[in-house]
Amino acid sequence: MNKFYFGPMKNISFFCLLFCLTILGCDKEKSGTPKSGNDYYMFSITIDGVTHKVEGNYGNLPPTATNYCYASLTPSGALISAGLADKGAASYISGEVFSLGLNFSNLSLGINECSSLIGPNNFQWPETYCSWVENNFIGNLQIGDNFSLDNLIVTNLGSAGTLNYTNINNQYNWGDPVIGSFSGTVYGCSTNSFGTPVYDVPVQLEIEFVAPRLAY
Repeated sequence: MNKFYFGPMKNISFFCLLFCLTILGCDKEKSGTPKSGNDYYMFSITIDGVTHKVEGNYGNLPPTATNYCYASLTPSGALISAGLADKGAASYISGEVFSLGLNFSNLSLGINECSSLIGPNNFQWPETYCSWVENNFIGNLQIGDNFSLDNLIVTNLGSAGTLNYTNINNQYNWGDPVIGSFSGTVYGCSTNSFGTPVYDVPVQLEIEFVAPRLAY
């Protein structure tokens, strides 16, 4: 008898194992965690159950000015830039037009603090000009600090890509992305007095991003 022969039950178990490994491998590709050097990007912000999301691939070109998400790091800090402008593009997933940036003074693995300047957007928020904070707050937000989060989780710091200006068709070789998320309750304000707004309206907020790093 062939010593490598598998009986019927062992054959079934073996093929089941192969099937499970294949499915797990596919799920990893779809989970938003790209392989090293991948040009995949994704940004999603969900406000009280309404999701605004873009997702796509850059190829070997710089990020477009329509739907995008990317990270830029400097000695003075890090910025995650994201936006949705073209609902007709393949990278449009859901939601309304927006642009925003997440600013980190000390980007690190684990829990991070960040602030942001929100650009033009169509978010449904209790009072648009009040924006939001993570904790109940009475007072004024400074210009450039439209919102603040104290518990945004970063799971990958990424790595810088490379840039070749002389090759217009193959300018970027993207490195690993910055990956992060936030889920929790933040507070908007019921009225905006331009004096002492009271942040008293709880809102459920979720943010997820996979931001390829620029070459600078």
